[in-house]
Amino acid sequence: MFQEISDYIEQANYEDVNALLPRVNKAIEELAKVNAVMPKLCRLATKTVPQKIGDLKLAYRRMLNDNCPVGHLISDQTVSHFEDELANIVTSLRGFMYKHKESELNNIANKIDTLMKGFENEKAARSEFDAKYEKVRYEISFVEKDFIKLCNSLPRIKQCYTIAEEKMQEVTNIQNLINKLGVAKRSFDNLLHNGSKTPYSVLLARINELNVECAEIKTALSNFRVYISSLKDDVEYAHQLVADYFYQLKRAEKMIHDSALNIFHEKYDTKIDEIYAALETISKATKNTPINTVKISDMVNFIRFDGDSVLNQINQDYEMMQLAESALTFSNRGRHQYEEINTIHKENEKLFVAGEFEKAYLGTLKAHQKDGKVN
Repeated sequence: MFQEISDYIEQANYEDVNALLPRVNKAIEELAKVNAVMPKLCRLATKTVPQKIGDLKLAYRRMLNDNCPVGHLISDQTVSHFEDELANIVTSLRGFMYKHKESELNNIANKIDTLMKGFENEKAARSEFDAKYEKVRYEISFVEKDFIKLCNSLPRIKQCYTIAEEKMQEVTNIQNLINKLGVAKRSFDNLLHNGSKTPYSVLLARINELNVECAEIKTALSNFRVYISSLKDDVEYAHQLVADYFYQLKRAEKMIHDSALNIFHEKYDTKIDEIYAALETISKATKNTPINTVKISDMVNFIRFDGDSVLNQINQDYEMMQLAESALTFSNRGRHQYEEINTIHKENEKLFVAGEFEKAYLGTLKAHQKDGKVN
């Protein structure tokens, strides 16, 4: 076209020149567009993307040399495909066919970046896996042996203590977890030693799952052992409680005896007998094997709440009786001098004998006040 224009100008054929000018302007516009995008595309096609492909090939070889499987991410065909794509793009650019080429080049670059990130993730997974592998295998072996040890000790424990049915169900649940762990461990070993080389990210995920299952079993075993230990603690506590409350009951009986009041016997003898019976039940229960700690706990709770309430009430009544008795003894000195005081005193004595010690005490104080006014 430009040669045509040159020939027309030499021939002074300006009409034909003018006819070609729109095509010239169009060509100039297209060249301007090419000039705007081609430098960037050339940099991407000749430097940036080839460099990324080179880096990818180098990183890929290093991963293979380090025995770090990445077959799930990349293959030799993947790299060749990138190189072929780039070659096609370069050919198109040489023919000034630049439309959509930037997105195609960026797409190759982004895919390579994703693969490189995948390599880093696999290296990190390998490091974490190497750090956890031996520890998790040890923990698995430990819980398996620990469960066997527990099962071997159960017959002896059952001879000593009655184990609740729901607690024995926990042992069955642990057995099921152990079986599940064994299946998962065998599946993991197959992945670890198969010929296709499992990626470390997959191995790490599996070792983490094994670790979680193992931790669940350890917790269950620990909880069951805490329960077994609590049986022994409950029995020891019951022994101590029998001794402590036997002493407290003897002390309470002495208070009742020292009071020389039938009302004390009427109010507390039956309750004391009930506490003695509960202590006797506990004492027998701790001697009969297997020991039923549930029955013992029921009796212990009765004594701790009802028994404490009775003993505290006896102490309070006895202390108030002593106060009332002292007040009556003191006011008895001048009661016969005044009939009104004598009458009040008799009423307070009746209250005292009836076990209304607080009323007798307060009534005696009022009598003292009247006695002072009379005098």
